[in-house]
Amino acid sequence: MKKVYCFFIPILFLCSCSNNDEPEIETPLPIVKEYSLSTMQINESEFDENYLKLAVDGLVVTELSELPADPFGFNKAFMSIDFSKHILLLHYLIHDWEIDTYRNIWYWNNYNEFYGWEAAFMTSTKQNTNPDNCYFTRCAILVNKLPENARVKCLMSLGAIN
Repeated sequence: MKKVYCFFIPILFLCSCSNNDEPEIETPLPIVKEYSLSTMQINESEFDENYLKLAVDGLVVTELSELPADPFGFNKAFMSIDFSKHILLLHYLIHDWEIDTYRNIWYWNNYNEFYGWEAAFMTSTKQNTNPDNCYFTRCAILVNKLPENARVKCLMSLGAIN
């Protein structure tokens, strides 16, 4: 039994070695401020082109005049942003599920060289339970100012709570 035990230790040591010379694909970055989600229920008669325009891509706001006209409006917390130091990222979505939990992930992608913001949602809503329920949601985070030509991608992920 002792020979087998001694044999496994060198194998475990060799298996634990890996190539650590390669950089991680993503480098986590700090989020200066996370704003509360704004969600409203909408029906088909309220659903117009303005909702669709906002929900297409994320928005990178570098000055106050770039804030879009959205149905939620922007309170004092948004109006007092110091855009000389920070930028505001906005992401709008249209969905048919309720949001149970949510978290933001802000990172630099070392491989493709872009800044990424992932809004990660979890829901316990069953699919297609009520097709009449539709929601419009705004996500917002404040991050440190980026280089002028920086590429930013806004992504959304959805997971199920069973």
